[in-house]
Amino acid sequence: VTTGQQDSFFVAEDLYGTDCYFTRNTGLALITADNRYFIVNLREKKITASGELETYINGAILSEDGETMYADVKEKGICLVDVANGSAKNIDLEGYRMCYSIDQANSMAVSEDGALFAVNCMDHMLRILDVEHMTTVAEVPFSGSLRCFLQFSENGDKLFMQGSDYYLRVYSLQDKEFVYIASNQNNEIESIIFDEEAGTVCVNTQSEMMLLNKEDYDIIAVIENGLAYLPSYSRIYCKYNSNLYQFPYMTLEMLLEEAGKQFGNDALSTQERMQYNID
Repeated sequence: VTTGQQDSFFVAEDLYGTDCYFTRNTGLALITADNRYFIVNLREKKITASGELETYINGAILSEDGETMYADVKEKGICLVDVANGSAKNIDLEGYRMCYSIDQANSMAVSEDGALFAVNCMDHMLRILDVEHMTTVAEVPFSGSLRCFLQFSENGDKLFMQGSDYYLRVYSLQDKEFVYIASNQNNEIESIIFDEEAGTVCVNTQSEMMLLNKEDYDIIAVIENGLAYLPSYSRIYCKYNSNLYQFPYMTLEMLLEEAGKQFGNDALSTQERMQYNID
């Protein structure tokens, strides 16, 4: 996105009906097709692991370290797969049957440290699993058969979710309750980006980008056709038709500083204050 350059490399032949999942911070891609899987390091442009399971992979996601695949496997259910050797451990707990939605990968989520795993279940419950101890730490009423999006916060203490009613919700694992429920429905959420320095949460939907205050989730800005927010570059990217645009993201302090450079001590005239309804 920053350079405009495109690159490609060969993964495998005869891959049909592939699904892809990308880790958030480690530059890894999980590619699944039928019962096969491939872990690709996008930065080094090489396959780091690959294998086959006994039966079809309905949907899968990958831990940030690229060592564990969380997959819904035909006739086996939800499994934790060691990608190095292909061994699959079934989550043999009551209720852990994944609800089939349009996007299977979005029906699961894993925290950045790999400690927690969340899944949209068939009994209209969302369950959060302590992976190390194989115990359920939370059960939340949730309907995600038509639409599902799940993503943990950076430190794993909150889970952002969108179900079939299209409302964004934030569940606190510490408080064991929802700390935010949107008052309006949103378009389908595709990703969420957290910016600790700016104190913002960036919610990307199919048609817009919303910047929220991290403390209370109040909306700071809504950007139509928003595509990507890269905090490290302080840039927001937007698309319109086949064109890609970028502009800087600026905090209030940065905007005031820029206004001082451009306008100095200039002030609005009486007529301008009346025109813009400024008391």
